Amino acid sequence: MRPKPFLPEVLNGDNLYIRDKTSRMVWHRCKNRILYADTDRSQVVYHSNYLRYFEFGRASLMRDTGYAYSEIEKEGY
Repeated sequence: MRPKPFLPEVLNGDNLYIRDKTSRMVWHRCKNRILYADTDRSQVVYHSNYLRYFEFGRASLMRDTGYAYSEIEKEGY
């Protein structure tokens, strides 16, 4: 079975949000530089540092959508 083709659709003017027309999934883009200190000798990001990049992406998504941490705390998380 072949996967359905990825058909990107920009949701806003600054290309932060992209939706796949096929699956309707939404992606959020954020830019970040990989620090040399986060890599190993072969210049690959060390596995534990991925958690920092996941947190960066989550915080960036919340900031760009205007969803404050205080709202999450009010919801009990």
